[in-house]
Amino acid sequence: MVVALRQDQEAHLKLLCEQMGRTVEDFVREAVLTFMEDYEDGRDAEAVLALNGPTYTSEEVRKHLGLDDSIHGGGSEAA
Repeated sequence: MVVALRQDQEAHLKLLCEQMGRTVEDFVREAVLTFMEDYEDGRDAEAVLALNGPTYTSEEVRKHLGLDDSIHGGGSEAA
């Protein structure tokens, strides 16, 4: 497989690999595999969200339920 990079990108890649003590092939292989895993994880997460409907932040839930932050130890009421 051949990946075409601009000269400045290739020089930067080689410099990073030198600094890390790695070959360009190992660096690129790991980068591609990491990207593939991240892409698949994101795709799977989007599919789960689509099946489960809308999601809400904890702040949205507290507001909807009428909960005050002081109930959760945020207030300074005397005992």
